[in-house]
Amino acid sequence: MARYLVLDLDGTVAPIGKPASPRTAALLSDFEKSGFTIVFCSGKPTYYLTGFARQLGLDRPVLIGENGAQIVYGVDLPPETCIFLPVNAGAPDILRALEKEIRELLGDEVWFQPNAVALTPFPRTERGFAVIGALLDRRREELEKAELHVYRQCDCFDILPQNFSKGAALGVFLKRENASKNDAIAVGDGVNDLSMFPFASLSVGIGGALEGKADLCYPDIETALMRLYERFALKKTGKDGAKP
Repeated sequence: MARYLVLDLDGTVAPIGKPASPRTAALLSDFEKSGFTIVFCSGKPTYYLTGFARQLGLDRPVLIGENGAQIVYGVDLPPETCIFLPVNAGAPDILRALEKEIRELLGDEVWFQPNAVALTPFPRTERGFAVIGALLDRRREELEKAELHVYRQCDCFDILPQNFSKGAALGVFLKRENASKNDAIAVGDGVNDLSMFPFASLSVGIGGALEGKADLCYPDIETALMRLYERFALKKTGKDGAKP
């Protein structure tokens, strides 16, 4: 029976830059009380996820940050357990050099997400996007040799090792837990969440972007959590229904 509820954050558990609703927080707490481990799997760094999970009042979440770069147990800082996925030996030096060059080119026109591994610059202007895009195009061969991949997002660039993905990290986590895909439910809202789905017994899409790609789709996270609670958590607790 499933025992890990694995959730993307932005656009899934909460709107970008917004808190989770009280109802969502209550349902996640119900899952935890029924014996599930809540796993957040996000492009955000784990320190960000730590604060988010702490505000939800969860006791023992697992946090996967930077699209799979880092796995952290619990909400304490420093964490009780911290695992990094392996990277090509030359990749960190290239990422640091890229950050330095982007800062020199753009100054205050760019903000960097404070990652532990990956490089995520957020340009503040259209010129910033063009400058970073041109720099990355010039460095494409160097990045490929270092096994680094570039993802152009709507508000930033993610430059990270090619072996990093939410799915890869979820696989590492499940192996560490002596668990299998049968133990996991994966929930997301976008294409960057698809890599989690092969590592879960059930995939759940939030909104319409993953129609036909997830086993189940729901319009919002509250509806999804209610249906999943009725289907899985009640079997653990023996209750007659979820909390109103």
